[in-house]
Amino acid sequence: MSAAGDGAVWADLLGASSPLAALLPEFRARSQQQEMAARVAKTLADGGVALIEAGTGTGKSFAYLLPALRSGKQVIVSTGSRALQDQLIEKDIPLLRRAWPQSLRIMRLKGRSNYLCPYRLQENLRAGVAGPAQRDLLRVADWAGATREGDIAELRGVAEDSPVWPLVTSTRDNCLGTDCPEQSRCPVLEARRQAQEAELIVVNHHLLLSDLALKAEGKGDLLPTANGLIVDEAHQLPELTAQFFGQHLSAHRLTEWGRDSRVAAQSEAADDNELRALIQSWEHAVLRWQESAGEGRLEWRPDDDTPLAQRFRELLRSAEPLQEHLRAVAVRGKALEQCSRRGEELQSVLAHFAAPGLEEQEVRWCERRGRGLLLHATPLDPAETLQRHLFSQYAAILLTSATLRIGGEFTQTRKLFGLQQSEDFFAAAPFDYPQQALLYLPSDLPEPSSPRYTAACLETPFRCWKRAAAVLFFFSPAIVPCRRRRLFFPNACAIPCWYRGRHPEPACWSVFVPLVIRSCSVLRAFGRASTCRVRRCLPSSSTSCLLLAPEIRCCRRGCSGFVPRAETHSAICRSRRRLSRCVRVPGVSSAPSEIVAC
Repeated sequence: MSAAGDGAVWADLLGASSPLAALLPEFRARSQQQEMAARVAKTLADGGVALIEAGTGTGKSFAYLLPALRSGKQVIVSTGSRALQDQLIEKDIPLLRRAWPQSLRIMRLKGRSNYLCPYRLQENLRAGVAGPAQRDLLRVADWAGATREGDIAELRGVAEDSPVWPLVTSTRDNCLGTDCPEQSRCPVLEARRQAQEAELIVVNHHLLLSDLALKAEGKGDLLPTANGLIVDEAHQLPELTAQFFGQHLSAHRLTEWGRDSRVAAQSEAADDNELRALIQSWEHAVLRWQESAGEGRLEWRPDDDTPLAQRFRELLRSAEPLQEHLRAVAVRGKALEQCSRRGEELQSVLAHFAAPGLEEQEVRWCERRGRGLLLHATPLDPAETLQRHLFSQYAAILLTSATLRIGGEFTQTRKLFGLQQSEDFFAAAPFDYPQQALLYLPSDLPEPSSPRYTAACLETPFRCWKRAAAVLFFFSPAIVPCRRRRLFFPNACAIPCWYRGRHPEPACWSVFVPLVIRSCSVLRAFGRASTCRVRRCLPSSSTSCLLLAPEIRCCRRGCSGFVPRAETHSAICRSRRRLSRCVRVPGVSSAPSEIVAC
């Protein structure tokens, strides 16, 4: 083992006499954390790929951050969620730097849509916007004169879902690149310049995959060419890769092309009446396509006779003359030229979704989200994409998660990632699950389709109840008969309802509805009260029903290198992570946590 990966060194750094002990009153030395840190340090020093499963509570963020900070190399850390990204930047890294002071540059890099675009701000101020967006636009303009980084998260006075944000930020489609007259003031370019000079860069999986996609197309890069890559929450990567390297088309993207073309025509071709008519025809075609879609998700078949497919074919017929005209007038200005380039890319995507006979290569579906309408095409096997575009880019790669193994081994995980070989390590969670948790699987419930199923799920937890003071946590709002009235149970008080998105969640709890029994407050769940988490069914991914059928067909054909998506395993892994978070809550380490899977 290299000196960097010497276990004795990390046993000292993260042992009982660690500088962290003086900063964290509840710090406990964990052998699993020390050994993982040694494995991370060795991989960063020697190169290669490591798969590390570290159970919840191992302290894996310290176990990979500290070796990265001490490696002397440029390292990128990619996370699957904003919550973990915030934890690393705002809590873990500052704490490690206090324990081991170093003059290192740390950078959190976000996607371009998180930064102000000065050019688009000025264009929309000049063109004007209608409605509530006008007030928000003026607020953005005031803030733009004072901001140094241009990160839109700084501006708390404008809602995250305000319609002004797409007008004052850029996308890959509408960015002018080197032709932009505001290039010298571009916050995106400045953030990337700072990232080039940083020793540790924290990103999310979407930005990581965006960078890989750009490099694959030969269109530049978003991230520096770092020495090492650490991917936390790596269990998300195969599915995200399949989605990201597929094709996607949204009605919003089509509408934005029409709107930007209209703004460009007003400023650079105001005398072209035919162009205005073509743009108007396009916008009407997009609106008709949106209105033809029903709610929910369904398989996309472009040759169907459904209103949705028919309106899509009308959309294709409207796009061609508009794109031809934009191509002809592109010489009249940079904005028109850029709209013409976007039109060519859109026509290529439209043609992909119009092509029949691709069912054996990818999964295609249509999805309605509120007023939004999206088309997706996802390749069935992400392994080849990961091998070609990810593992060839970095000398050292570490993939870690609380759930990476399948059947207690990494063999299938390697196949899923397209790896021939890897260094594997498993760090067990430091919890005594037999003493701290009870899993109850009722065998007498009616079928989920039965009208009695929800009521039976509500009654089930009381069968295994042993303590007077307790808190019930239900995962799904669907299990509650009525959101707008209080619920009453035998021996229970009135129960308030909390819903994700409407109320803040307690830290470390993925819960939708807490049910308070016998006047025990929610805070007692973090004390010595017993806790119970009720899951109505095993969790599954939102697209699993659409993905599963073509994958089964692929299995039956015996496709080489194809690894079927183990939906049951994936669901169990998600439940394992949530169970671990339940057990790790401070204060309940000595009290059993009961998990009722209905």
